[in-house]
Amino acid sequence: MKAASLAVVAIFVAGAASAGACTSKTNSDLTAPSPEGPFEIAVSKVDDPFQPADPFNAPPAASRYVAVHLRISNVSALTQTVEPAVDFKIIGALGISYDVAVVVAQPGDISAGGPSLGVLAPGSELEGLLPFVIPISDSPRLLVFQRPGARIEVALPQGHLPETTTPQAR
Repeated sequence: MKAASLAVVAIFVAGAASAGACTSKTNSDLTAPSPEGPFEIAVSKVDDPFQPADPFNAPPAASRYVAVHLRISNVSALTQTVEPAVDFKIIGALGISYDVAVVVAQPGDISAGGPSLGVLAPGSELEGLLPFVIPISDSPRLLVFQRPGARIEVALPQGHLPETTTPQAR
């Protein structure tokens, strides 16, 4: 496990300096416990650009869809509620924050959450994708889960994916 962590860090450093078009990127879905909060966030894949299933979905001019495939795990002893459309944002290389996008009829989209989808019993998980709209001039760098008292950041360097959670008490 230690060697895998070092390899991931090396890939992160190399990927952070690269520029250019992205395609679908995956990692081995490495996870780390979140000792300071009830959730663990693991990113398994980033599609950049992302083409929604329904042709009705078109990004605004000079923008593109990006999809983050992730797993949200409740690592606490209590039932927790997560609202992906509210709790997650992407911060781009330009430092701008982007909200979860609304796409129609997208298989695997967990952005809606809802009363049953977003309730996680202890040890349970919610897995799927979150779509975002990002200008063509920017690139996704950081997935942020934030709510009062908790913040988890997952770096999304262009071309590579790092190890997963970095919790910070807020």
